[in-house]
Amino acid sequence: MSTQALSSPQTQSTQPKPLITGKKFDSIFCASILWLLGGTFADAWAHNNIPQLETFWTPWHGILYSGLLFLICSLTTIMIINRRRSRNWIEAIPQGYKAVFLAVGLMVLVGLSDMTWHLLFGVEQNIDALFSPTHLSGLICISLVATGPLYSMYVRRFTPSSFSDYFLLATAVLLPYILLVIALQSFSVFAHTWPVVTPVTFEIGQLAGIASMVIQATIFTFFVLYVTRFWTFKLGMFTYILGVVAIGLSIMNQLWYTIPVFLLGGVIVDLAYHFLAPSSKHLLEMRIFSAIAAGAPYAVYMIWVSSTMHVVWTIHMLVGTVYILLMLGWALSYLTYPPRRPAVDQPTKEE
Repeated sequence: MSTQALSSPQTQSTQPKPLITGKKFDSIFCASILWLLGGTFADAWAHNNIPQLETFWTPWHGILYSGLLFLICSLTTIMIINRRRSRNWIEAIPQGYKAVFLAVGLMVLVGLSDMTWHLLFGVEQNIDALFSPTHLSGLICISLVATGPLYSMYVRRFTPSSFSDYFLLATAVLLPYILLVIALQSFSVFAHTWPVVTPVTFEIGQLAGIASMVIQATIFTFFVLYVTRFWTFKLGMFTYILGVVAIGLSIMNQLWYTIPVFLLGGVIVDLAYHFLAPSSKHLLEMRIFSAIAAGAPYAVYMIWVSSTMHVVWTIHMLVGTVYILLMLGWALSYLTYPPRRPAVDQPTKEE
């Protein structure tokens, strides 16, 4: 007994420390990327609201690229710690994050390319900022970075068990979703009150408004269907996701009414998910829920603008647009949850 007691501390001291990975790394990563996403918001706001923006050297780019530098430093520090506890550098990369480390490295090259592009061709404004080749390249890299936690959870078969776990899962869904909404904000009710504005060609304005809602509803419903296929969500998670998006995007064009609209829309989606309990075993409930996820936020939007503003859209357009989104959500559910095939006792020979 005495020999074992004396050797026990030595044995424990020689055991390698565990790697920083899994839920612990997810939490560190989500906190580290907030600075980068904040800089993305700030830069997008500047391109939308400062017409005289004519140089690369702006405070907004400073926030963006300092956030990238902070993320690089955080990842590098963890990599060094993990390398001392592992056999090689590849093993030191947390599970599911290899593409993230590659994308962060490429972002440095994209930043240099963006500076060169601005010096040669000037600074883009409004929708031009979306189609800039360097901005598109940066969007691809940041998208890979933002999907890191969600992909890692998928690879690890992460199963949330506490409030903090569910909050972390919802944040992992929020990161790539809000990034896409930022990139496509020109096609969004966060940038234009479509039923109120009257463009030069009224029909084009109507079509643009419907198309923007279809695009945004498709993106949100895609994320909803994807995550509910692999995880069970708790009540309030969709409200949290839509609420953060509404708060962030309303700053771009000061459309503050979108905050209560999409918070209420999120509550409806949460209640539908809670009471319908959609799953692969309950396909009808899943299709109804998918339709509600696509249409409910915009139904609240139509009711709000009709009640508080002078709309130029007719009742046919207001109600018909929501109807289109409901049908869209129902149809999208077939991509993730196709109909069950009938059971066949013996294979039949096709003619």
